[in-house]
Formats: sequence, C-alpha cells, structure tokens
Amino acid sequence: MALRDNLKKIREERKLTKKEVCERTGISERAYLTYEFGEREPKISVIEKLADFYGVTTDYLLGRPDAVPPADPVDEFADKVNMQEHEQIILKKWLALNEKQRQMVFDFMVDIVHEYEKEAVRSNTQPEQKQIKKTKGYNVSELAIARSSESNYKPAPTEEQYNSLVELTDDMLGE
Repeated sequence: MALRDNLKKIREERKLTKKEVCERTGISERAYLTYEFGEREPKISVIEKLADFYGVTTDYLLGRPDAVPPADPVDEFADKVNMQEHEQIILKKWLALNEKQRQMVFDFMVDIVHEYEKEAVRSNTQPEQKQIKKTKGYNVSELAIARSSESNYKPAPTEEQYNSLVELTDDMLGE
C-alpha cells in the first residue's frame, strides 16, 4: 500500500477530517491534500511529523510490507480495565484536545460539581432559595454556571466563552 493510501486509511480510522489533521500537525491543508492524493511526496520531516501524530512508525506510513500498525494505547488500556465503548470515545476525545481546551472542559466540569454540591447542601438544610431568572440567551447549562457564580466560585462565562465551549463539546461529540 502506498503512502497516500496509508495516510487516507489511518486518517479515516481515527475519524479525522483532512482539516483536523492539518490543524493538529501544522501542515498546510494544500500541501497535505497533495500528499493524500499522491500528487507529491512529503519530505521526511513531514512523514516523521505524521507518524508521531498518529503514533505509528514511518515504515508503517510508507507501506513497508513487514510494518505492522502499533496497538492503540487507549484501546489496550480500555481492554485492560474493561472500559465501555462510550468511555473510550470520551477518553480519545479528551486526549485529542489541546491544553487550553482541556482546561476549559475541566473548569466547566468543576463548576457543575460545585453547583451540584451546593444544591445538595441547600436541599438538606434550607428551603428553596430564589431562582436566577432565565434571560434571553441562557440555557440550562448556562443557568447552572450562573448559579455557581453567586457563591465563591468562578463568575459565569461571557457569551463568547460559552459559545466556544459549546462548539468544543459539539466537536468532541462529533456533531
């Protein structure tokens, strides 16, 4: 199998678009397309970058007959701990995020946990307190974040921050 075929095969196996590969590797989309369509051969530095990105050997990408694809470490771990398929998907999506995106998701989850804990304490010790009015543009997730901002937790996100988080979670879910 030729390099172009292997590039397409591994990209599709990982359920990545050409654009995603380019964004994550720093290879221009125009150049990558010429590699995947077999119009040009990439430099060795590009082959190395792609092999590192996919976690495979350069021999595997080049289609050497005795090269075997390495086992996916996430799949190996998932088998070892009997992880369910949806948990594997979440783990793979998490690992595909950059540091800033991971921090945003983590902060969002921490806010949800804090809100849940606050609500549990409130329901055990006090009658229901005032509700924050739902205003134009707020949905249930934003309402939970806004409630958490009444205490010592982080302030509610700006609309721009929220929209970037929604886009991020949509991307993670493949929507």
